[in-house]
Amino acid sequence: MNMRTYETNDIYTVCLLKEEKSRLVAPKDYTSSTSLGKMLTSSELPVAAYSSKAATALIEMGMQNIIATTPTVEVYVEVLVRLMSLLYSNLVTVVQDGFNKELVERVTKQLNEAGIFVAEVVDVDHPRLAHVLRNTDSNIILSLLSTKEYYSCTKGTVTSAALASRLFALQFIRVLSHPSVYKMDKLWISLPTDGWALYDDQRSNLLNPEAHIQVITLQPQLMELPDFRDYFLRVLRNNYQKFQLFTSYVQQVYNCSDTNCDVDKQHMQQQYRPSMSIEAAIRMTYAFAAVGHKIASDSESEEMCIHPTPECTALIIRELLALDYEFGTGDPPEFAGERLSFYRGYGNVLLASGMTVKVVEFFNSNGELTVHQMMTYTTGHQPTIISSAVRAKNQHKRSVCSPYRSFCGQCQNAQWQYFLSIPRHYPMYLVGLFDFHSGPSCQSTATTDISLPMAFIHTVSTIKQRFADMLLLKNFDFGVLFVDSCSSAKRAIEAVVMTETQCFSFTQADRNITIVPGSALGYVSALHGNSQEALKGYFSSGDSAAALLTIALDSASRHEYSAVPTARNQVLALLKFLSRMRWQFVTVALSEEDAESLVAFRHFERLALERGICLAEVLNIRGVRADNLPISTTTNVTIVIFVGDSSPFCCVCVDRSDIQVFATAREASAYLSLTLRSPLKVVHVMMGDAHDWYLHDTENRKHFQGIVSIQPKDVLHEDFREWARTTTPLTLPESWFWSYMEDRWQCALTQKSKLTYGKMCTGDEQVDLNNLGRMTKAGYLSRGVERFLLIVDSVYKDGRRMIMRQIEKTSVEDDIDIYEFLRIGNDQYTYRTIGNWSMNGGLHLHVLYHSFFNGPVESTCKPPMCKCFIDGDFFQQPLDSFLLKAEDIDTDRSTGSYVKKQPAFETEKVAYRSVDDRAVHVHNRRVRLADGDGVHDGQRGVRARKHLRRHPAFPHSLHQQH
Repeated sequence: MNMRTYETNDIYTVCLLKEEKSRLVAPKDYTSSTSLGKMLTSSELPVAAYSSKAATALIEMGMQNIIATTPTVEVYVEVLVRLMSLLYSNLVTVVQDGFNKELVERVTKQLNEAGIFVAEVVDVDHPRLAHVLRNTDSNIILSLLSTKEYYSCTKGTVTSAALASRLFALQFIRVLSHPSVYKMDKLWISLPTDGWALYDDQRSNLLNPEAHIQVITLQPQLMELPDFRDYFLRVLRNNYQKFQLFTSYVQQVYNCSDTNCDVDKQHMQQQYRPSMSIEAAIRMTYAFAAVGHKIASDSESEEMCIHPTPECTALIIRELLALDYEFGTGDPPEFAGERLSFYRGYGNVLLASGMTVKVVEFFNSNGELTVHQMMTYTTGHQPTIISSAVRAKNQHKRSVCSPYRSFCGQCQNAQWQYFLSIPRHYPMYLVGLFDFHSGPSCQSTATTDISLPMAFIHTVSTIKQRFADMLLLKNFDFGVLFVDSCSSAKRAIEAVVMTETQCFSFTQADRNITIVPGSALGYVSALHGNSQEALKGYFSSGDSAAALLTIALDSASRHEYSAVPTARNQVLALLKFLSRMRWQFVTVALSEEDAESLVAFRHFERLALERGICLAEVLNIRGVRADNLPISTTTNVTIVIFVGDSSPFCCVCVDRSDIQVFATAREASAYLSLTLRSPLKVVHVMMGDAHDWYLHDTENRKHFQGIVSIQPKDVLHEDFREWARTTTPLTLPESWFWSYMEDRWQCALTQKSKLTYGKMCTGDEQVDLNNLGRMTKAGYLSRGVERFLLIVDSVYKDGRRMIMRQIEKTSVEDDIDIYEFLRIGNDQYTYRTIGNWSMNGGLHLHVLYHSFFNGPVESTCKPPMCKCFIDGDFFQQPLDSFLLKAEDIDTDRSTGSYVKKQPAFETEKVAYRSVDDRAVHVHNRRVRLADGDGVHDGQRGVRARKHLRRHPAFPHSLHQQH
């Protein structure tokens, strides 16, 4: 095959093989290729793509047997992965233009599979693009931009390669031209989704001279084709008036009409910009021609491919994978020595070997733009990678994923169990544990007390307004995290342990939320039964330093607090009432499987005996149907303690057959209905949730007039009732609330739930407060949360004073080192430690100080005229405490005696033991000069001392000393 002439008819002849119906060549543009893909969705024909846009369209259409002779987006991502390895980085932030979100998802998925994570995806037209890029965790920005945004500027389809490249450069340069972007100290990597590259004349405008940002572009390495250029210009010049395609091209590129277009050859060569798909088209032509020639040479294969069949497609694919064609002398000279083969790349696409992608780096060095080719990547089953560096590795930007980030894939994924009110990242979280669902599959909401989570979120949301004068939690930001324990003790413990010891992530409102260990301010538990007991055990062990706020009846365990009146106090109130009514002989019925029921019974059993209330018998009614509930006939009062899945209540039945019941409202209602069969007339005393028994038995209310209820004081805020009464799914867009409302009203609030309920909600559905009863626990949960947040506010505001108090308690270091500057070698000097001093240890010299002068250095003070001594405190450190040198006191050096020499004549060189002796000596001398030498020395001394005692300036204490 001689393709040297590039004649149109020859190319057409080579492309159209005898079996032309067995393979297709996709159009160059994205739209046409998408249309082709829609037509061939059920076909298994091999489709070849010689442009990146066509390959992208076919891949997105889910086409099989795609053959690409141009670098696809997946190839560019593979190059990016190798580049990130050279940069020792694994984190990027993606900038996209919004035209192809599916492509962005494909790129993100491929990067994640290669261990490269995406911090976030931001649109190039985002109004605060620079702010987002500056504050993102990633130091590397990956742009996925195309030319589609500027199609409208061309008033038609982009048909010129030069025009398309200019549009790509225009979009790219436009983003980098803003000072808020190019002054960022980050690395920008451009991945061409359309396969376009920057020409040499476009590089000079890429970076501003003041830019700090570094840019790396991935682009195909184009092969120079001078023979094709000459042929194309010759055909264009001679035939532009004959063919409409050539006419349109001339009008767009050379700005002339078909009647007046006198363009010389030199001008045409200057304006010529080769299409980036020429090389890919040549490779595709030769590949199909070689495979067609191989099939045509075998009669059996030729017979198989007369019609497009799956067998023929499989044969073509096998031949392409086995192809190893070497360009020779009869082929285009630019391809001489090149080999043509195929391999399966990412996504099962057949890719041509030998396609080269180059990685070009742009950065400013001393105010000048530096362009350097960092790496080349040549496709193949074993790709060829050549890298070169002009800068040290530490000069390139690095972007490493930090621990405890959801996009790093290092945190455990937990989706359905967690709900974050106002989903975004917070430094701290207040975690609430609720039984939103129950059952093995965690789908049932039959036992959900919706008032508890509603009270929780309402309290947190309104506490600042409720205590506005206190300026609560000012500048302190924390999130409210809901956890669904699914009425399972195991899941409740797992949730707390994971929050305390591990990081976990979940997606909410298109945001990746990551909870890191130690970020929980505290835990609010509205659990009951075994779940609550399991939490008590965990927090009492001391494994967590966080506080646990509950609505349990007993909070004696470590780190646990409850605002609900204790079971003991409630039982005391009950016993006081029983004593006042003189009901002293009772029977107790309880659930031996329920922890809270047993706790209440133990208090009742111990306190009842002390107060004269006797227990006749104890009945276990756990799991017994209402029709078979045992009724005691032994005593006039039967106490049934049964907590079940909610708070305990007590029902006391009186009038010669008195009954006391601890149970849930539903069981209480069933029991009361059963008592109607008895001829005994009774009076009932309710405790706990039994207060709301009437909600479950509307028909028999009239038979139970006179029921007494002993309840903790109602502390629920009235504004909560009003808020809960008017709340709808539209005003409270919380997923846990929506799930409850969907089950309550049997309609869907999301498209996903529509398959379950068959109809959509209006959004105006409201909570039926009448069916929620007294909401006692909701009130005390709200009060407990208020107290907890008030304590948090106090600690937060007092934090600086607490820090100062701790600092004042710390000891100040008093270790002092003594150094000597010495020579340690030829022209090398350094300090060496010769001793140290501390308040406790005193002075320690490891090495004696050596003077480098002529002889030892001595510096002593000679009293009494020594300034440092005269200015000192003579009473604390008198002069005689300083040792005088031998030569100063005139000792006998010949014998070493400590006895002073006595001079024959009086001399001024005298040493005194104290200032007193010196003063006496001076006074005696004055007296001797005034009275003559006949005065006895002893008399002079007595006279001098009397004179000194009368002297007002002489301290009296000194005379006492002497």
